[in-house]
Amino acid sequence: MASDPATALRDLATHRVFFGHQSVGGNLLDGVRDWLATSGVAWPVVEPSEAPRDGGALIHAAVGHNGQPATKCADFRRLLDGGGRRHRRRAHV
Repeated sequence: MASDPATALRDLATHRVFFGHQSVGGNLLDGVRDWLATSGVAWPVVEPSEAPRDGGALIHAAVGHNGQPATKCADFRRLLDGGGRRHRRRAHV
């Protein structure tokens, strides 16, 4: 693992990550976008329909319903099984 945040971010930006979220996840994405803007690191933060075919990207989608964790897990699985696998090397909900 990188010893400094800038190096860690540059390394992360080479990966394809799928992130399923709801409201707090949106706040996290805002923070990631701010961090990217101040660091000068290019890492697309996009929805699946906008994902580049190749290269690193943080691909995100709303999953489930707040207060109903089972719907988030089910929706996340549905998205991955429906083609989300091609969008990521890592997946988080």
